[in-house]
Amino acid sequence: METQEEKIETGAYEKTFINFNPGEVIKGKVVQIDANQILVDIGGKTEGVIPLEEISFRSNLNPKDLVKIGDELEVFVLKTGDEEGGLVLSRKRAELEKAWLRIKEAKETGKIIHGLVVEKVKGGLVVDLGLRGFIPISHAGKGRQAPKNLEDYIGETLPLKVLDMDEQKRRVVLSHREAAEEERKARKDTFWKQIYPGEFRTGSVVRIVPFGAFVDLGGVDGLVHLSELSWRRVKHPSDVVKIGDKVEVVVLGFEPEKERVSLSLRKALPDPWTQLPEEYKVGGVVSGTISRIAKKYVFVEVLPGVEGLIPLSELSHERVLDPAEVVKEGEQVKVKILDIQPDLRKMLLSKKEVSEDYGYYLNSQEDRPLTVKDILGDKLESVAKMQSGDSQNA
Repeated sequence: METQEEKIETGAYEKTFINFNPGEVIKGKVVQIDANQILVDIGGKTEGVIPLEEISFRSNLNPKDLVKIGDELEVFVLKTGDEEGGLVLSRKRAELEKAWLRIKEAKETGKIIHGLVVEKVKGGLVVDLGLRGFIPISHAGKGRQAPKNLEDYIGETLPLKVLDMDEQKRRVVLSHREAAEEERKARKDTFWKQIYPGEFRTGSVVRIVPFGAFVDLGGVDGLVHLSELSWRRVKHPSDVVKIGDKVEVVVLGFEPEKERVSLSLRKALPDPWTQLPEEYKVGGVVSGTISRIAKKYVFVEVLPGVEGLIPLSELSHERVLDPAEVVKEGEQVKVKILDIQPDLRKMLLSKKEVSEDYGYYLNSQEDRPLTVKDILGDKLESVAKMQSGDSQNA
């Protein structure tokens, strides 16, 4: 016969066990992971088993890819166990119950939820929401067009809107397209509230056209005009940027009602005119590249983004009618700085004053007698033109 003391000990021992009922959701800690099951400590000196098929609705998964030892899980009690007190549990059912409540709330409130794309099936994609969700192909992409390759979405976590749900069949139909559009509109609303002229922004180049490049600033595309791509002269935007480039830009202006944003890439960079080396002063001799030939001037890039010009009279000590007869685009030349005004971004150059025969030319001019043209210069040419005009009128 059991003594009073033994009864007390037996009662205390029995209290360490906890009774569970089928259908109950409880918490436990993963203590062992095998190839076909997970062992969970649910307290009270009791352990339960989650069979492989009750770990997830996804098949062909290794349990170690889903959980690790020490993880705390919510589990659904399937069976109270055998005489030894073992329990059969389901992580899948617990996740399903929790997910269903979350999805139901999202449907009622219009809230966006997120799910992992796990499989491509006929007509769309399967998403893991804690239960099986389906995205029709027409709702898989962004915008009006369906995606070309559904496999690209596998492994991605997507924002989703609940289109339809069947509680009895536990079926959920979702839309990534509508969720993406809603998120885009929200980003745009925030964008127009926060943007201001002179602001530095980072974005990605999404489109290149002959007159500039479009940069995605996060829901809104801004235009960097050709003239704002670089401090250097640019012939085509692709010489400076390519699609996908991450760039820092300065906001020049914007029109929310037209959804237009003007940007500058060059103003996000140091102005080379404000950082000229010491030798770039009047009288200095520097090297440059002929960048453009005009009718009466030749433009020389002496530093990236810094151009000076050579008038016709400073190209050669000989008379020049067409600058293309003396120089060509891309030619490397040495020039003398005659005048420089960095604040006005102006630099006047001379090629003839650094030419090899310039000294000989000066000496030869000193030895010859002065002519009327030497004394009157441009005034003589003006008188000749006036006389020519009078004779034609007569």
